Amino acid sequence: MPPPPVDPRESMGGSVWRKIKHTVRKIPVSGVLVLGLMGLMLPGLVLLTKERTRPKGQAAGEQVQLSFSPGNGNMPPGLTETIRMNSGSEQIGFVSLAVTFDTSKVRLSGEVSTSDVFKTVVQKTSMASGNTSGRVVVVVGLSTDDRANPPSGDIEIAQLPFESVSSADNDSTSIGFDLGSTQVVNLDSVVLTVGGSLADLSLNPVAVSEAPSATIEPTLEPTLEPTLDPGSGQQAGTAEPTLTPVPTDVPLLADNNNSNQGLSPAGAPVCNSAQPPTPMITSLVRKGSSVTLVWNKVVLADHYSIVYGVGSGFYQYGVANTGNTSTYVVSALDVNKTYYFAIRAINNCMPSELSPERSVSGTTTVSKISTPVPTLVVKNAPTPLPTITPWPTQAVSVSAVAQVPVTAKEVISGDVNSDGCVSIFDLFKWFFGGFKGGFEGFKSVFSHWNQGCGK
Repeated sequence: MPPPPVDPRESMGGSVWRKIKHTVRKIPVSGVLVLGLMGLMLPGLVLLTKERTRPKGQAAGEQVQLSFSPGNGNMPPGLTETIRMNSGSEQIGFVSLAVTFDTSKVRLSGEVSTSDVFKTVVQKTSMASGNTSGRVVVVVGLSTDDRANPPSGDIEIAQLPFESVSSADNDSTSIGFDLGSTQVVNLDSVVLTVGGSLADLSLNPVAVSEAPSATIEPTLEPTLEPTLDPGSGQQAGTAEPTLTPVPTDVPLLADNNNSNQGLSPAGAPVCNSAQPPTPMITSLVRKGSSVTLVWNKVVLADHYSIVYGVGSGFYQYGVANTGNTSTYVVSALDVNKTYYFAIRAINNCMPSELSPERSVSGTTTVSKISTPVPTLVVKNAPTPLPTITPWPTQAVSVSAVAQVPVTAKEVISGDVNSDGCVSIFDLFKWFFGGFKGGFEGFKSVFSHWNQGCGK
């Protein structure tokens, strides 16, 4: 007869099992509840620890400030502007910035130099390219050897030497940052918020001569008849004249510096102008070595800026100020190369976003960019009105010589510009005409889209 099966708890580890069971039985019910609560609270404690140890830049989003040193100056002679950054307690690992200036007022007198703080130079605009486009791009990063001691606080980025090209007396200009193209990243790979100030320059200052002081004319009140001294019989002395001074006006110095429009009145200059909408290039016409650009004008813009180059996304040439117009001719192009164009609208000191890129090649090319027609989905749209077919009127005899037939003109709902065809031009007329009719006018255009256009 086989032996009975052995209970594993009574085998080699049976004594250990009995001790554990005996210990568990001694734990009171309140202790079991405490252990359960501790198990539930453990995930929350882990999350709280992670939140408290999160990098400062990621949590607080501390803003860094870009500035020029000096913040203002006179030219000539030449002046070197140093780009500085105040990062506070943030430790910086990467900086990409863009500086803009008016090439009709100032230009670079030498190459841009970067500081030794960021030894890895990714991109640096040359003097020739910067003087053509009015734009300098500097992209630098922290070297591997310097990551153990990253910079923070007041940091020098680069130096830009400038000289004046203006010949007008008491002229002025500003050098600023394109904050839309600027990026600063801390050592924890967090993109920081960036602010910037302008450098105000006075060009060819001429001292204003002071107005001459007015001459003080004394008011005399002499005695008309001599008076005899009764004691001595001699003529008494004449009364002293009374002097009434005429106040001299203090000459006022005229303020010829109009470059601060849109800037804050005190402290570091900051552009307060509203950002204009982004314009769109609607046509590129190339003839030989020149290209004619056409774009749509946008509200708030007082001038436009063109950038272009021979590579997509790489604009080494540009026109800083085209004026408040919607067309411009760019010349002196290489007939064997393809050129890529983009445009910005400028409101005083505030640029818009860069427009979508357009390209043109060849010696005689017409590149017209069609504007996509938006699709409107209207719930519970009313049934479109039927097309009105005009009835010709009976010819009316005007005279015994000729008869003139008069035809009734077809009226189409949604034909904003009254050309007999509901098309994209009616949508433009509605948009630039101040949204005539509100949403009902917009809905009328799309309800009768392309009606009458085939006649």
